[in-house]
Amino acid sequence: DLPCCENVYVDTSSSLCMIDRDLGMRLIEHFSIPQVMFGTDFPMWDFAGEWERFSKLSLTDEEFDKIVHLNAENFIRKVRKNDFLNEDERSISSSEILYKEDRNDRQK
Repeated sequence: DLPCCENVYVDTSSSLCMIDRDLGMRLIEHFSIPQVMFGTDFPMWDFAGEWERFSKLSLTDEEFDKIVHLNAENFIRKVRKNDFLNEDERSISSSEILYKEDRNDRQK
């Protein structure tokens, strides 16, 4: 679990074809179920293959539903409500925020 990074999300795209199921599950558990979304990187990767590999993971039905669609729905809801932004940032564009964060990271 990454409690210090609650705004960090990952997806399953372009990874499950290169790692075994155990490592896939450990990575999902490391980032925590609410921070993981199903992804395919289509058209780079075949949707059917990505879905098949993902479906073979040892997930409960609840975890599967969260990763396949509920986490994305929650993420979109947060973005629409600007829950990721503090009061000062709500008045500027997302590209300005990314630029500011990138600049701050490089100064560290």
